[in-house]
Amino acid sequence: VRKKRSGFGEPASQMMMTAGCSANGVTITGHANTQFDTQFTVGDLFKFEGTNEERKITGTITATSMTVTEPFTLAAAANTYSRRWEYADAFDSEPTTSAHCARNNGKYDEIHVVVVDEDGEFTGANNTVMETYSGSVAAGAKGEDGQSIYYKDLVNRMSKNLRWMDHHADGDTVATWMGGTTSWGGAASGTFNANGVIVSGSLTGGTAGTAATAGNIQTAMDEFKNVEQVDVTLLMTADADKATAIHAINNIAEYRKDCVA
Repeated sequence: VRKKRSGFGEPASQMMMTAGCSANGVTITGHANTQFDTQFTVGDLFKFEGTNEERKITGTITATSMTVTEPFTLAAAANTYSRRWEYADAFDSEPTTSAHCARNNGKYDEIHVVVVDEDGEFTGANNTVMETYSGSVAAGAKGEDGQSIYYKDLVNRMSKNLRWMDHHADGDTVATWMGGTTSWGGAASGTFNANGVIVSGSLTGGTAGTAATAGNIQTAMDEFKNVEQVDVTLLMTADADKATAIHAINNIAEYRKDCVA
């Protein structure tokens, strides 16, 4: 029997066979013919239906074994189980097909995007959800208000932390259980790849960029020339070089005639 696949969440009726664990244990053991490595992703929330205990998957996943972040309090034997995406609570429903895509006879274009403070450097708490977006992987997709919901545009327009660079490689890979035929960024009339696939990544290797040159600083100072839009009485040049200090006096203070540098 082919089971329904959903990256967002799957009830016990859609999971393969049963599983168990020991009291105070962190290892889940599958019984005959479980398919943990197919049905679970690291980060998913696993729940024993019999004991009602839910834990986050954290370790290596094989067909019949996986580990969780915290020990289970109760033992479980031959329990049915369910799973859900670790960020499912941040959204009202799973991503399926947008109204725009449906009108164009397409399928499976919707995508949920989550920005998480993994190490607590921005919010003070590890794994805090900072931003969430629900959009489309179909180029040109629009919401009911006429604005673009193409996830590239959505992230670039609204995020304070990210800018879109490229589609993930999974967007070019057919999710065989859903019969995708269209890569991310394709026309809304297609059946999109990677439906139900979960992609996670950490932002690493970032730098603060290069040091500002005197020319950069002078160009930025020129923004103060607009008397109607910028109110300023004192231009502070701090440790800027002589040329920049002269630029502030001659090209801005004298030009405006209402401030000093």
